[in-house]
Amino acid sequence: MNYETTVRVYDAMQKGDEQLQLQVIRSAIRYSQMRVEWKLMHAEQRLEMSPRRTAAHNAFIDALNILSRSMGREGQDNEWRDILGDDRREIGDFGCFLVAHMGILAR
Repeated sequence: MNYETTVRVYDAMQKGDEQLQLQVIRSAIRYSQMRVEWKLMHAEQRLEMSPRRTAAHNAFIDALNILSRSMGREGQDNEWRDILGDDRREIGDFGCFLVAHMGILAR
């Protein structure tokens, strides 16, 4: 995953339901924040946080899947979900890049 791909996927997602898009972005924010905190923690703290981090990652993936299915039902192009693939690390990277992109858009 890279920033350019993130921008392409984000642009494609913009055709979907606005509330579902917000859920994707909010879950990406939660997950990416936990991912940064994880980097700053000691091993014992990571063990304690691990279940919550996994749950946040799963919620982000679920939000992406829900948006993709909704777009498919509406006859909208949801090929962006295929671009993301199924690799959890890649999807997690996408979440972090998405949050960075949203920050840049908000300037």
